[in-house]
Amino acid sequence: MIRFFFLKLNIHQQKLSWMLMILLSLFHLQAGILPGWEKIQDDFPNYYVSAKLLSHHQDLSVLYSNELFNEKIKSFGLQPVGQFALYAPPNALILLPLSGLTPITAKRVWLSVNVLLIFVCGFLIKKITRLRWVASLNLLLLSGFALTNDLFLGQVYLFTTTLLLLGILFFYVQKNYLSGLLLGTVLAFKYVSIGIVPTLFILRKWKVLFGMMVGALMLNIICLPFFGTTLLSYFYQHVFFSHINGLLYEGRPYAVQYQSWDSLLNNLFVYDEQFNSHPFMRSITLFYVIKFSLLTMVLTLLSWFFIRTFRNQYFFDITTSLSLISLLILEPGSATYHNLFLLLPFILILRLMIIHNCRLKFVYIACFALIGFIPAVLNRYTIFNGINESHSSIFFILSFHRLWFEMVFYFCSVYFLYSMIKDNSHQKLHPVHEQINENF
Repeated sequence: MIRFFFLKLNIHQQKLSWMLMILLSLFHLQAGILPGWEKIQDDFPNYYVSAKLLSHHQDLSVLYSNELFNEKIKSFGLQPVGQFALYAPPNALILLPLSGLTPITAKRVWLSVNVLLIFVCGFLIKKITRLRWVASLNLLLLSGFALTNDLFLGQVYLFTTTLLLLGILFFYVQKNYLSGLLLGTVLAFKYVSIGIVPTLFILRKWKVLFGMMVGALMLNIICLPFFGTTLLSYFYQHVFFSHINGLLYEGRPYAVQYQSWDSLLNNLFVYDEQFNSHPFMRSITLFYVIKFSLLTMVLTLLSWFFIRTFRNQYFFDITTSLSLISLLILEPGSATYHNLFLLLPFILILRLMIIHNCRLKFVYIACFALIGFIPAVLNRYTIFNGINESHSSIFFILSFHRLWFEMVFYFCSVYFLYSMIKDNSHQKLHPVHEQINENF
């Protein structure tokens, strides 16, 4: 009788997983794939036009001038406003194989590649978590508008997330050089994999670190004949450091759409005649006090987990996931599709919760899903989008709803990891290779 009950429960869970996958797939089809097939919006021209200029051996210095770059975009018959200036030079290589196609054809081919990557990501999540394939695919689909906007806008974050997941999977199976090359490739395009370096260094994974260095350098060396040493040096000496310090272009430190602590604090406390003439309270002191208090809190918690779990067999999973989440909540400017990078720490922590039979795993899944869906819904209402709200009003902070959901996700991650460490402090932990429950 008991065996029959669990068999029926298992079948019921599988049906629910399939129903959820169908509903989420229809959402991404309607909101991301179909409109993305017909339209070229912002973001895709950044990669397409840069690849086009590179393939035609044109002057690439225009990439780091917003005015000149937008003139180039219009010269290819595209209307959306672009901005390559915040991207590292290797980003121009991503769509190079498609640069010979017309813009709309290239967009459709890239969209088709991204649809294929959804299934690849689902497979990689399955291998890492050992969940069923449908459940694994649902974890990606629950990223909501992070995935939808990546598909619709022709972004590359699903592509780099796939490389990131594959690099972690190779790390688990001890293919260290290959893991490092993939993580280094991600580092050359986007900076997120830098968050894994401290863990690898402490674990003395020199082969992985060497592979990362080779992967990142290799792509920059490929760019060298096209960009030249002067332009490459200019990016890494000026643009790169301006970006990580939050000194973004065209008044963007005040842009609500960046949904970052830098943007929020700039709006609340920093006066600017053009972009922020009426801050809530004009105080540079408060700006730096809150900013560095946040940084201190995040680094202190992160350091505690590094020290506390140093001899834990899940040290890599715990510190890698928390490092990546910390990096993402501290970045000076974020977009919805950036949250695809939350997928890796999310599945690593969820994997640990399943291994240790944590009853709150559904709460954690809900926290991840909320980031993906709720901010986009709230953004449709005036009080939550900051368009008509004065910066001098305390209600302006409601406009940073995605930031608040990300912070909830961060604190939930810290709490769940702490609980697992505390609950298993006097118990023998499960072996890393143990088969985990495939249903949740």
